[in-house]
Amino acid sequence: MSIILDLIGSWVVRAAMIAIMLTLTINLNDALYQNNSVINDRGQIQIVDSVFYADINMAGYNTPSWASASFKIASTSSVYFYADINNNSLPDSVRYDVVYNSSTRKYKLYRTVNNGSALTLGMAVDSVSFAYYTSGYDGRDSLMLAPSLLKSIKSVAVTLIVNETVTNNKTGQSTQIPIKSFFKITPPNLI
Repeated sequence: MSIILDLIGSWVVRAAMIAIMLTLTINLNDALYQNNSVINDRGQIQIVDSVFYADINMAGYNTPSWASASFKIASTSSVYFYADINNNSLPDSVRYDVVYNSSTRKYKLYRTVNNGSALTLGMAVDSVSFAYYTSGYDGRDSLMLAPSLLKSIKSVAVTLIVNETVTNNKTGQSTQIPIKSFFKITPPNLI
């Protein structure tokens, strides 16, 4: 009889160990999925940041002689400027536009070079804004968006926010993790 009790006891211990291992595996997979989602979004924002930074850093290089300023449009949702982005000594026109998509409640980022086809840089961005400054960024010298001040732009600040929604597979609860990118560029040719 004691052998039967020992066998039943060992089966109960094995079942408990298997249940613990399965729970641990599920929780680790859930955590890995959440981390990979956030890392993927951060990687996408870094790509968008690097394209923005490279283009805006070249603002003012080879501005056409007929242009009154390096920047043609400077608003919170659009920036249009002249630069030599491909280093071929010819002026390029670069435009970034932020367009709100009411069906997804997200913004799309578009980049257009030399009035060609618009390239979509980001499709599910929660917030994008541009700010312009007459000197180094100190929070007090924000530029008014009057056309007469386009010549005075010395630096550009870009803010991008993506809210990653992560759902816990076990509880079904969703959590919003904001991924924010902010950088200020002072193109050397505008100093």
